[in-house]
Amino acid sequence: MELLKVHFAKQEALVSHANAALTPRARLRVAQLVIDQKVPIPEVAARFQYSYPTVKRWAGRYAAGE
Repeated sequence: MELLKVHFAKQEALVSHANAALTPRARLRVAQLVIDQKVPIPEVAARFQYSYPTVKRWAGRYAAGE
């Protein structure tokens, strides 16, 4: 039963649609604002209605070249 929950959660996270909040394009935009344009993480998080840790995570991945 636990394996099924883990598999389902991973599958659900990979599902995307045109209006999804965290599309790859939105993630890139968030990261570029923080890293390239030096907009503070709290400001970007508020603008996109994401949490601070989410914005920090995507900006860190972008900066690392992921």
